[in-house]
Amino acid sequence: MSESRRNFFRNTAILGAGLMSWAEGLRAQKTPDGKSPTPPPGGRGKEKSASPPIAMTSPDIPDLPFTMAGGTKVFRLIPEPVKRRIVPWKTLEVWGYNGSCPGPTIQVQQGDRVRILVENRLPESTTMHWHGLEVPMEQDGIRKVHFFTTRIAPCRK
Repeated sequence: MSESRRNFFRNTAILGAGLMSWAEGLRAQKTPDGKSPTPPPGGRGKEKSASPPIAMTSPDIPDLPFTMAGGTKVFRLIPEPVKRRIVPWKTLEVWGYNGSCPGPTIQVQQGDRVRILVENRLPESTTMHWHGLEVPMEQDGIRKVHFFTTRIAPCRK
């Protein structure tokens, strides 16, 4: 069998698997009555839902507690060295947040006002990259994309 023929069959199989999973994803989007869901008037996420928001759950990862200050959720995030057992006979020294690695889940909903206070207990400066939050580029922790990313210095004790 020639190399180009093998490539053709391999690529066809990959394409077929991709199309089948895409079709399965579309089927999964149908509501129980068999209809496709329709976005709310005015587009997605524009109007408040009558039902309570659904919290994201992460197995074995705690939620970061918060306090309220004038309508703002205030979180205290502590980057620090953590010991993490990966198997019964192996424990690693890693960097985590608030005593866990991976760090805790920060539960917020669209429209929440959020303040995150960071107390860096690592031996060197660090940055934070925020998934799901709109923050100024210099605060988003991607050093290679934005040279002037704000670094969070270690706390003095």
